[in-house]
Amino acid sequence: MSESPAPPRLKVSRPRSRLYQLAPAVDAAALPEPSPADSATEAAAESAAALALDARMQRQRRWQRRRAINVLHYHAALSGTAGVLPLPVLDTLLVGSLQLNLIHDLSRLYGVDFSTQRAKAAIAALLGGMQSGLLVSSMLKYVPVVGYAVVSIPAAAAVGAVTYAIGKVFMYHFELGGTLLDFDADQLRGYFKRQLKR
Repeated sequence: MSESPAPPRLKVSRPRSRLYQLAPAVDAAALPEPSPADSATEAAAESAAALALDARMQRQRRWQRRRAINVLHYHAALSGTAGVLPLPVLDTLLVGSLQLNLIHDLSRLYGVDFSTQRAKAAIAALLGGMQSGLLVSSMLKYVPVVGYAVVSIPAAAAVGAVTYAIGKVFMYHFELGGTLLDFDADQLRGYFKRQLKR
């Protein structure tokens, strides 16, 4: 039997390099110089990308604000409804928990860390002596028939307005990049009073 000759082997000449080896350096003089048209095109592309990012951020802020206002209206309405309840003192506790929940929801919406203790302290500092007035109006509900009829409706409106004003203050503070750690009630009390008068 005759053996057939083996096919000729191809010889490839290429330098062996490993993946971890660096590519050979390119001579900077060999690179083409960027033309003014190229830099203008790059600047226009960067400008368009920045405008698109800015528009997207503005849409996100508008959505965030609309959502925050919905949360605010919901909690203010619930607080006003809690003010009508014929349960002295319990209504005040319910309103306090609704206000804490409002701040919790707003902080989650704005991406701010929430602490129950700090939120309680912020509400107390913002309201000042106003809490005792709300407690007195709650206690007046104990007066038979007339006490409940005379106090409930104005108290419900006042509680709803206070909750609304608290929510607006925290929205304003969070939109400016504030947190519960840097909340300064003295600086925001004027804004709180303006929102309360609305």
